[in-house]
Order: sequence, then C-alpha cells, then structure tokens
Amino acid sequence: MDHQTRSHLQQFYDEDALKQNLREAEDWKLQAREEFAEVLRRRRLAQGSSYRLLELGSGTGRDAHFWSQQSIEVICLDFSPEMVKLCQGKGLTAHVYDFTQSLNFEDSSMNAVYCMNSLLHVPKKQLPSVLTEIRRVLMQDGVFYCGVYGGRDFEGPMMDDPSGQSRFFALYTDDGLKKILSEFFRIVSFASLDLQNGRYKFQSAVLTLPS
Repeated sequence: MDHQTRSHLQQFYDEDALKQNLREAEDWKLQAREEFAEVLRRRRLAQGSSYRLLELGSGTGRDAHFWSQQSIEVICLDFSPEMVKLCQGKGLTAHVYDFTQSLNFEDSSMNAVYCMNSLLHVPKKQLPSVLTEIRRVLMQDGVFYCGVYGGRDFEGPMMDDPSGQSRFFALYTDDGLKKILSEFFRIVSFASLDLQNGRYKFQSAVLTLPS
C-alpha cells in the first residue's frame, strides 16, 4: 500500500472512530459473527480451554470485546491510532500496526484469525503476502474468518463510497475471492449476501489450513 493511500485511510478512520464506536452493528454482521462464534465454540471443545485469536483491522474493538467475553485471548491490530485507543479503552490488547507488513508473531501461534471488513483495503497485489502471513501464524488446526464487501471486480478510490471520502477499495467477485482464498486455505464455508438491493455483496468465508 503506498504512503498516500495509507495516510488517507488512516486519517479517515482516526476522524471517524468516535462515530463508529457509537454506531450500532447491522444485524447481518452480528449474525455472521455469531456463526463464526459457533465454529470457535466447537473447536475449543475439541482443542481445550486456552484459545488465542488475532483480529486484523479491529476498528473500535466491538467484535474483539465480544471475543474476549468468550474467554478468548484477543490481540487487536489496526493502523488507526484512534481506533486502537478505543480498543484499549475496552480493556483489550491492541497495537497500532499495518498488517500489510509481516506479522510480528511466531509461526503457528494463533488458534484463530478474524478479519471483518479489513482486507477490502488491501491492494490486490499485496493480498497474497497478507494471506501468506495469516497462514504462517495460524495453527495447523486453526481457523480463519474473512468478511468483506464485494460482488464485483474493482480496485482503486471508490467514487460512490458511502462515506463520501472516496476511500481505496479492492473488491472481488464471488468466484474471484474464492479463487484467491483457495490458493492459501481450504474453504470450509462461503456465503454471499446481497445488500442495498444488490448494489454490492457481503462475502463471508470460514477457512482452515490445507490438510
């Protein structure tokens, strides 16, 4: 990600942090989170009580706080200092970090990795390296959740960005996203939900390491 794009996104999320902290999550986002929570519950029963989850692009910490309430050790990374402050204010372990760089964690150190609407800001040429790092830190029996907006092939500043700020997005068709994810992971489940009368989709995938 070039410096200008990173700075623009960081400025937007810094300025929008307090508003996002007060905003209610959409029902479909809560449902997606609950479905992944059920996946984690089943895996924790099989793997034992100690469980470590890395959230990339943690935002205000709403989801991370939810995971922490499930007795999961959560580590939050976000490149917005204001978002990280909100996470820390919720008692979460959070760090300012650009996760398009190498992750500063040991191999096979995470039971789960969770990305809710964060990978959509990763340039397409960088996504393989980000997925490689996620695969590296995930335990062999771990699980990865990826949720992004998409439904069409697009990369660049989005002129019809609902925020009005023309943020950078990298979007994929369903087949395009499944193709890139399957190069690094085994797809356990994939769902695509039409939003705003089909204007775009929310794509949700649960993934594990290949056998």
